[in-house]
Amino acid sequence: MSRPPNLFKRVFLPVVLLFVLTAFVVRLAIDPGLRGYFDPHFWRQWWRIGQVMQLAHQDYLHPDKVKFDKLADSALGHVLDGLDRYTDYMLPADYQDFLRESDQRFVGVGVEIERRHGSIQVYHVFNESPAQKAGWQAGDHIVKIGDTDVRDYNLPAVADLLRGTDGSSVQVTLERPGETKTLVNTLTRGGFDVPNVRDTELRKDLVGYVRLTQFGKQTGQEFCDAISDMQKKGMRGLVLDLRDNPGGLLDAAVEVLEPLLPAHQLVVTTRGSDGQQDGSLFTSGNGTIHFTGPVVVLVNNNSASASEIVSGALQDTRRAVILGERTYGKGVVQSVMPLGDGGGLRLTTEAYYLPGNSSQPAGRTIQDTGITPDVPMSLTAETSDLLRLERSDLRHDSPETFASSFGFMPLPDPEVEAAAGLIRAATPNFAK
Repeated sequence: MSRPPNLFKRVFLPVVLLFVLTAFVVRLAIDPGLRGYFDPHFWRQWWRIGQVMQLAHQDYLHPDKVKFDKLADSALGHVLDGLDRYTDYMLPADYQDFLRESDQRFVGVGVEIERRHGSIQVYHVFNESPAQKAGWQAGDHIVKIGDTDVRDYNLPAVADLLRGTDGSSVQVTLERPGETKTLVNTLTRGGFDVPNVRDTELRKDLVGYVRLTQFGKQTGQEFCDAISDMQKKGMRGLVLDLRDNPGGLLDAAVEVLEPLLPAHQLVVTTRGSDGQQDGSLFTSGNGTIHFTGPVVVLVNNNSASASEIVSGALQDTRRAVILGERTYGKGVVQSVMPLGDGGGLRLTTEAYYLPGNSSQPAGRTIQDTGITPDVPMSLTAETSDLLRLERSDLRHDSPETFASSFGFMPLPDPEVEAAAGLIRAATPNFAK
């Protein structure tokens, strides 16, 4: 008795294999990066790494240190450390933090804290955050979180205790300068926006001041809104403060330049691993906000990446005077790629080049050299620290209230005053 033909093996399986092979070839054509999987050297190295991980997992003296996930995380970190200081592997939790930072949307109680004079002190409370709704103020001291006394804890440990999931609760005990009773709040953690335009002011001399802390998805719109508001009040010049701004999204840097530069102005050029020009970014000219008055940009050694693109483009186009210290010198761009485990890869993929001018070479890089200010000026570390506190919400309170919270009277910012003086000197009939 003959057996019936196995239709699955004879017909369906070849069809399925042909379909899978065709799909892979199509994907290979779309994504040339997959071609590395055909390299025998690639598989030999993976076999070598796998052998080491297996032997360590199997025979190491302390088994808790050689779980496969720990070994893989450690291996990835060491592999990328050898490339450059900006490339790294982000664990799932770190990758989610990165996305929230870029989106400018966080979950928590909504404060920034620091250790000062032996205690944990609140120096900024975000609008519409749980902490603001509970009545927290800049200058409050955090004494307990739950039943844990945190006065001797370091900042990361306190921040970890304050963090939590959306909707979870945390009890916090505060001390407020000038009050004898402690304040006990039970807060429900929730979402809140973190603006990157953190301080704006139109001075009496009609010089506008805007401080940017980072470059995120909302920064361009926030900046345009601030410029528009001060223009309506008669702004004659602008001080743009990029001190201690570590950078952020490249597109956000271009958006910040939109109201300050003419349409279709070259901002930055990027080049990939082959050294060829990959792309150029220009202002679009589509915005409705335009400011043509004098601009001074404040920078320091911690102004990096997108901050250097903004200050460098304004310098090269002679649109602004740069005042302060030489900037950090980060002239490379990272691409962020999501991974299957929920983590992310931040990989240096391009170098960027500024537009240049008659005195600056076209396509100049600032990698490791930074932006050299037109007007060099620096502050002592102590003065910088005090001024950073002043730029919290308390800078709008009375000097007496500020002094009772932070222990010193407000002082003028020498670099802001110097920038305002440059603007007044450059503008005929400027308001005194």
